[in-house]
Amino acid sequence: MLGDLLRYELDGVVTVKSYMVGIELAISLAPITLRSSSSAVVPSPHTVVLDDAVFHDLIDVEAFEENNMLCLEVPTGELSLMNYRICDNRPTENGYLAGGSIPFTVFSHIETPQTPNMLEISMRLRSDLPERFVGQDIRVQLPVPACTRSVSSQFSESSQSRPVVVHHQSPSMIEWNVGRLRGGSEIQIKMKLTLSEAPTPAIRRAIGPISLRFEVSDYLPSGFSIRKLSAVPSRGHTYSNTNTEIKPWIRNITRASSYVVRI
Repeated sequence: MLGDLLRYELDGVVTVKSYMVGIELAISLAPITLRSSSSAVVPSPHTVVLDDAVFHDLIDVEAFEENNMLCLEVPTGELSLMNYRICDNRPTENGYLAGGSIPFTVFSHIETPQTPNMLEISMRLRSDLPERFVGQDIRVQLPVPACTRSVSSQFSESSQSRPVVVHHQSPSMIEWNVGRLRGGSEIQIKMKLTLSEAPTPAIRRAIGPISLRFEVSDYLPSGFSIRKLSAVPSRGHTYSNTNTEIKPWIRNITRASSYVVRI
């Protein structure tokens, strides 16, 4: 069963980790604008529109508004430079939104077999990511009736890893540890639930909703990206006469926070 998308929201953060003293950072971002901006300039199709953004006190907000730059002398340690949010509840016919695209789709089906006190649940998890991306640490959680006594499962032969299914008694829930799933591929599971009583409509309604947890490296569903990162010694600091070398690098990660599918 595949329904309609009800709500889509992306929460992002730009975090910097510095292990050196006296470093000036200049982070050049791809074209972005705030939805509440008073600018009369119409954003281009490639401009990312943010619903809101919050900056650290060290950030020069004027420099950001003028040229999409985050500039500061960064202290040692970890620091959140910018938090942003993109909301959109207007799905298009292609399944894409103004804020981004849907990385995973879950199909589900519930059957009541002739065997007494039993329910069968089929789920198919499809990765709609481009093939070059791989979903990591994928976990599917499904609440089941409290009268569930045991669960048996059968997987599709196309599984790319060794998935594990665990039935938790309190609260009553099935956790499907998928592991890895490459973009453009899918995995199926069929579960048989043995109940302590005959399944009723109320018992069936106790199944769901499905929730997903996952992580994808270098995947940017919002289009928000860092074009360039430069790091140089600030005034009064130098590393030219030491063996220390400044090596800036960028890591992009997308994680699921609340990815819920109703049955």
